[in-house]
Amino acid sequence: MNFTETFSPIVKLSTVKYLIVVAVKHGWSLFQLDVNNASLHGDLHEEVYMKLPQGSSGDIIILDIYVDDLIFTGNNLVEISALKKFLDNEFKIKDLGLLHYFLGIEFSTSPDGLKADSGGCLPILKEHLSRFLQAPRLPHMTVAFHMLRYLKDTIDVGLFYSNSPDCTLTAYSNSDWAACPDTRKSASEFCVFLGDCLVAWKSKKQPETEYKALSKVVAELT
Repeated sequence: MNFTETFSPIVKLSTVKYLIVVAVKHGWSLFQLDVNNASLHGDLHEEVYMKLPQGSSGDIIILDIYVDDLIFTGNNLVEISALKKFLDNEFKIKDLGLLHYFLGIEFSTSPDGLKADSGGCLPILKEHLSRFLQAPRLPHMTVAFHMLRYLKDTIDVGLFYSNSPDCTLTAYSNSDWAACPDTRKSASEFCVFLGDCLVAWKSKKQPETEYKALSKVVAELT
């Protein structure tokens, strides 16, 4: 197999969050599907060009695809049902109903919006501790126990996407100079809000942090 010529449709996680926030703020239902045996479908050898048709009815359906997992939303349930039927005829899909679990994130609805729970800060904490695997010391074990206590006390904490109608797009970026006490490397960070909902963020150690922090947040917005 030539791995340079293989491709699977993978949506960015931040795009998934944008879609979810837009759906919540417009009061649209979110659905999820799974494509059966997606890897067995034939290769596409032709060049395909797509042109958006002129809208006349005002119906909207937005679809996010991550390999064989799909979530979608829209303002017309009849058209959404028709889309499900069409996809099932073409690919044989499993209808998983309303959105509840996608890409390791668990979702729960409430009258005020939707909560997303992905394990909190666990990936960040694990990444930080993994830097010292070559020569672990007692302070690292102390931090690990502290991390476990923190996770136990914040097990119900997650991101909340409110149904407030505000859709103002706001971005922040920041950088420091050699502030990491362990590596003396600089770091750049950014975060993006859609209304009052956090939809994208990143932090990375690197040189020339001020310019890279600005370029990263501009790339996220565009």
